[in-house]
Amino acid sequence: MSRFELRTTWLWPLRVPVRLAAWTDRRLASFDVIRPWSFWIASSLSIGLVPPLLAWQFGFDRHGAVSAIPLAVLFLAAVRRDDLFRALILVGGSFLAHSAFVIALSANNPEAAAILPGSAEYWSGISQWVRTGDDREYRWQEWLPAHAGQAIFIPILAYTTFGALPFAFGFEQIDLMNYYVGRLAAESRSPWIAIGLGWHPWSILRGLGFTILTFEIVSLSWCRWSRNDVRPRGRWWKLWLIGLGSIAADALLKLLISPRIQRALHDNLAS
Repeated sequence: MSRFELRTTWLWPLRVPVRLAAWTDRRLASFDVIRPWSFWIASSLSIGLVPPLLAWQFGFDRHGAVSAIPLAVLFLAAVRRDDLFRALILVGGSFLAHSAFVIALSANNPEAAAILPGSAEYWSGISQWVRTGDDREYRWQEWLPAHAGQAIFIPILAYTTFGALPFAFGFEQIDLMNYYVGRLAAESRSPWIAIGLGWHPWSILRGLGFTILTFEIVSLSWCRWSRNDVRPRGRWWKLWLIGLGSIAADALLKLLISPRIQRALHDNLAS
């Protein structure tokens, strides 16, 4: 297989038809006329808020996938412009708005677990960790292989779906945390301490790392799809370094400070 074949195939040996590549490029180019930051911020907040709000009203639990589709489209538009900052604001705003809504909902409605698959079981395990300091989720033999698996498979999914599946997976994962933090806040003396420490700093690092990796990998995928190289030369290794470094820092921080976080959350419990 020649270097030329590698550069002109998206998923070898699949080559994207020129007309399809051009049509996709034109559709994404339509976002270039929308310059104001207000559009991107409003879009990110809507992506984060509207699907879970509708899910709560109508009782469906796949709102993460609904949020992931428009997020992936706008993210790809930012990738096409090689605008990492805009992509980070877009993803950060969506997940922040989503988390704020779901935490508030969960704090006041234990029934929110019905639209958050797996959240009740996750809360059961984590509440045990907060009270006793023991849970399989916080044994490195359990979580380290799972984190390593994510570091392998999320880049593959990012390339093949332009970020859509990693974003859907991300919404599902943070909703486990959001329900846990909401219920913890309801059972704590200070809800703000529960929220500030319950949403663990290492999880934020992991999210940042995967977002940066997703940007670089989607950028590579888009270049192969469109046959347009938007990436500056020599930059890829820097983004990989930052992304993987953030993911490694997530694991290190979890190892080092999770006992202190557990003690602080335990001491903040109302009973």
